[in-house]
Amino acid sequence: MGGLSSRYYIKFLDGLDKVEDYVSLGSPHHGENIATCGAQGVNALAVILNEGDETPGGILNDTLGNRTDPVSGIIYNSTHVPGNISYTSIYSLDDAIPSISPPLDGANNTAVEGLAHIELLSSERVYKRIKTAVKDDFPDPTTTTTTQTTTTETSGVGILPILVIMMLVTWSKRKK
Repeated sequence: MGGLSSRYYIKFLDGLDKVEDYVSLGSPHHGENIATCGAQGVNALAVILNEGDETPGGILNDTLGNRTDPVSGIIYNSTHVPGNISYTSIYSLDDAIPSISPPLDGANNTAVEGLAHIELLSSERVYKRIKTAVKDDFPDPTTTTTTQTTTTETSGVGILPILVIMMLVTWSKRKK
């Protein structure tokens, strides 16, 4: 639930002025039906997060009149809260999460093919999209020179540690 809890932080816990780039990987922004993932809690949180502005503080306007949630069918109408956050939702068309759930109104939505949910964390294609989304020049772990070069998507450095480093670097830049 990293994508949903991050949106909760932005919307309800004073994160609006502290986040510059938001990137989610395979997040069920509009809910899901996988019982093992705690569907009831995810769906309840999704309704709260999607009420009104799906991407508060976002660069793109996501609330041009009424919109219908693609999973719950709930109709929302609200005013966009403008800001400087760039939202990106990256998801797989081959994930167990239905592909209608991850896209966010007001976000740069990017679908990839051929990856299971967990593979989003170690995919070179996904890493390149994340790197583009955060607009910073971070080192590419798949081209780091060591005893051998990693070229496959499922081996080498995972994306999760890199995301944490990216978040810390972005946070420290904003504190200066």
